[in-house]
Parts: sequence; structure tokens; C-alpha cells
Amino acid sequence: MVWVQGGYWWREDAALCPQCGRVRPIAADGTWSCECGSTRPAATWYVTDGVLHGPDEFAAVLGMALPGRSSEAQAAFAVAVAVSRGGAAHAALEKVREVASVNGRFGAVDVDGHQVRLLLAKNPASWNEALHLLGQRDSPVVLCINARGPDGHDTSWLWDVPFEQLRGRTIVACGDRRLDLALRLETAGIECLVAADPLRAVDDLPRGEIDLVGTYTAFHDVLKALDIAW
Repeated sequence: MVWVQGGYWWREDAALCPQCGRVRPIAADGTWSCECGSTRPAATWYVTDGVLHGPDEFAAVLGMALPGRSSEAQAAFAVAVAVSRGGAAHAALEKVREVASVNGRFGAVDVDGHQVRLLLAKNPASWNEALHLLGQRDSPVVLCINARGPDGHDTSWLWDVPFEQLRGRTIVACGDRRLDLALRLETAGIECLVAADPLRAVDDLPRGEIDLVGTYTAFHDVLKALDIAW
């Protein structure tokens, strides 16, 4: 077994020890130990400040084309898997660096003069990572929430997402459950615009960079409308 440390930024649903079920204290660096004796295993592969560390003193700057700390974590897992199957770490990392979009995710498309970056978020943990990425620039944000089969019909999870991080930004709430989202944003102290169609919302914004974040079916609908392969 090879342990990979991929980050520990969302802890709200990981408070219990996996061995005994007790509540476990988690340190700022993500390490933890439980009174039953269980501890977080020491990682063979881990990322610090954009550098991938591995066995035999391996260390290399990730240099990812994909943005965000979650992409760095996934790169660590990809390289670890490749090495466990006999591949060379540097060769695996070179291939990972070539990935610029994943099924439309993270890709930027021109929509009538708007440079729209497409992000997929499906649950509070992935929304937390999307918000962290959105915080790296101040462009308008189109948020699209559906509650169809693959999304799950219950939108109560919106209240677990720290949308407060978007205060001061131009925000448009879209999708089937845009009113649920608008209420959540209002409670977070965010005034938002509301639109049914996310691409029409994009068209109504000033030309320039825009981030569009959608749940699974909302994201798929946008890709289909833009004729982007899924």
C-alpha cells in the first residue's frame, strides 16, 4: 500500500476516526491521532508549495497546466499510481503536465467575446475547492445549480458551502434551483443577479474573463450548448 497526501482542506464531514468512530482532533497541517491509537499514516507522496515529493528523495515542481490545489493533489495520486505500476516518476509527471482540460473542466472558451472558464462542482468539498480557485481573480462568476438525478434532489448542501468568500464579486445565480441559490447568497451577504440560462447570463455581462461553475447536469448542459465533447 502506498499512502498519498492529497490535501485536507474540507474536514466538515471527516470528523470521526475511521477505526473507532470517535471524534478526532485534527491539527492545522491535517495530521491527527485518536485515543484508540489510530493516526494519519505518513505519506510516501505529498505536495508542499507546488513541489511533489516522493520516495528516494524525489522532488519536482509540478508545473501544472490545470489550476487549483485539487489538481495538484490529483497529480500526486496519478504519479504515485504510475510509479506503483513500474513507470518513471519524471516521465509520469511530464504527461500529467500536458493535461489542460478534463472533459471540459477548467477549459476556457470564447463566448461572443467573453473568456469563460468552466468549472464543475458537485458537493460542498468540491465547491470549497472551486471557491478557493475563484479567489485567485476577481472576474464575474456565474453559478448554476440544478437538482436533477445525478445532482441529487436535495439542495440543503448549499448551506454547507462557504459562499461568503464571494462577497464583493459580480455574481449571477442560474439553473433550475437558482432561487435556492439566490437565498443562500443573500444570507451570505451577497447581492446577486438571477437568470434562468447561464449562457444568456454570460452574454449580459461585460466582455472579459468570466468563471462559470455548475453542478453536474448544469455543467453538462453548458457543454452541450457550446458543442464541447463530454
